[in-house]
Amino acid sequence: MGKPITCGVVVNRHIELNEEEKAEQKALALKRFQDEELRKLQNRNSSSTKSLRSAKKPKAVKPQENKQPELSLFDL
Repeated sequence: MGKPITCGVVVNRHIELNEEEKAEQKALALKRFQDEELRKLQNRNSSSTKSLRSAKKPKAVKPQENKQPELSLFDL
């Protein structure tokens, strides 16, 4: 009925983890962090190599002629 509702759900519940589960979650978080940082570095390197390729072959830019005269405040 009607439009879908966009909302978020917050659960205020504290979950106790034993030491083994804490170590496992810490290892997972570290792995996710390392993967994200690696992805960032790869994106940065790929964009820098693209800019190096384009820097080797500069494109010629033709100046555009301005067909309209520039107006100043005195012309109004």
